[in-house]
Amino acid sequence: MMCPTMPRPTDSQLAAAPIFGRMSPTDRALIADVSEVRSYPPGDVVFNEGDPAAVILTILSGRVRVSSSAGGTPDLPQFLHAGDPLGDVGAFEGGPYPASAVAVEPTECLLIPRSELFRLLEQHPTMVRGFVHGLTQRIVQLTTELRQPP
Repeated sequence: MMCPTMPRPTDSQLAAAPIFGRMSPTDRALIADVSEVRSYPPGDVVFNEGDPAAVILTILSGRVRVSSSAGGTPDLPQFLHAGDPLGDVGAFEGGPYPASAVAVEPTECLLIPRSELFRLLEQHPTMVRGFVHGLTQRIVQLTTELRQPP
């Protein structure tokens, strides 16, 4: 459940995130109504591997280290930045977060309850189109990063 004292995101914050940028201002306002912005100081845990993935996050500012110890061996951490979705795999699949996320610098994240996002997507077809376009951009970005030499 969202905390009533947390600020709501602005339209410009949502528009700057690739996953929401292609949505209409009306659809972004619906997202803003069910979400909040939360700040994390460096070293703060955003979520732990295995926690229930009840919210989908997007990094608005800052940087987050994501790492997993599945299989007993820690993997190489991934660093995510402003605009990147966070915790989306667990939330979309309805399972736990598959990795832990820790802020490595002052970070602000957009938090959307999974149930609220899916409710909005079911009720607003134009939002679905914008959301799918944002996810497609993310896939293209990840594919491009994989093709670059280390």
